[in-house]
Amino acid sequence: MPEAVLYSPPMPPMPFVVLVALAASAMTARLGSAQDAPTYSDRYFTTRDGLPSQALTGIAQTRDGYLWVVAGGLLSRFDGVVFRSYSAGSSALLQSRVLAIGAGLGDTLWILGQSGAVVAFASGRFSEVVPPTPGPFRAIAQDARGDLYAIRTPNVVRLARERSAWVEVKPGVGVREMGLQSLGIDG
Repeated sequence: MPEAVLYSPPMPPMPFVVLVALAASAMTARLGSAQDAPTYSDRYFTTRDGLPSQALTGIAQTRDGYLWVVAGGLLSRFDGVVFRSYSAGSSALLQSRVLAIGAGLGDTLWILGQSGAVVAFASGRFSEVVPPTPGPFRAIAQDARGDLYAIRTPNVVRLARERSAWVEVKPGVGVREMGLQSLGIDG
């Protein structure tokens, strides 16, 4: 059975503490009873803690455990203690604002820039996968085969691993009218 691309309606940016609380409650729900669950605490992170901006627009966790955030169009990695920001000074591939991020296979983080470029961060290195492409793009996800999916308003597009151009996906009736903001891969 092919993997389905799931769609969600638009959602306003949430404060970082809300996103951490949602992740913690999801983990608790997966563990079963509250007695079996570890206790969690919450903490509100600000720019004084190294967050590049209070305006969070994206969050993803890669399999190596890092939590990545897009704040004010800048990319930042959180290791549980310290935020490390990445910008044009870190890599020439981050010249434009970061619009969206998505965790991929292995420890790969997929990054959509305002220019329409798709950049991968894996094993400590940035590499351009797709040069700037007319957009605007809103979200990115990767399936188990390694194919990328993105929202390029108003369509969902797919980039097969062996191709170099985005192809429109036929997502079904009514999807275009929903104003898609995010997507995820089932499976």
